[in-house]
Amino acid sequence: MCDWTNELTFKFLELYQNEPVIWNPKLNHHKDKKKVNDAWARISGELECSITELKKKKDSLMATFRGHLRKKKASIKSGPGANDIYKPIWFAYEYMESFLAQMYECQTTINTQDDKEKPKQQEGNNDSVQWKIDEDTITNTKKGVGQLDTIDVS
Repeated sequence: MCDWTNELTFKFLELYQNEPVIWNPKLNHHKDKKKVNDAWARISGELECSITELKKKKDSLMATFRGHLRKKKASIKSGPGANDIYKPIWFAYEYMESFLAQMYECQTTINTQDDKEKPKQQEGNNDSVQWKIDEDTITNTKKGVGQLDTIDVS
């Protein structure tokens, strides 16, 4: 059983960072169980800790990291001044953020639907509307009200 001092934790994080096949889902071999297990075995051999114990430590570190990252992102989203942004003081946060923060960035999306296919909700109506577009008709249903409007576009 490992005695998890801050120094040993940083050594673990350094070895973990050097094995991106474990933590980076963008890599081709990330889903290759043999390669991932080999990476864990290398870390285990270096630290002389069991793989099970290393995975538990990783889970604990990641849970704490995600909590601090969530607080930081929430403070940025609220539009504060530079002095009001949450700055984690947890000893491992900056090191983990240096290589893991990119895994928690949102990907941009591409709108593949033409603007002409998106009917607009009627002004002054705050009811949620679902639209169904066929070749010849556009149908909307107001949720909770049960009304149905069909527009013939042919």
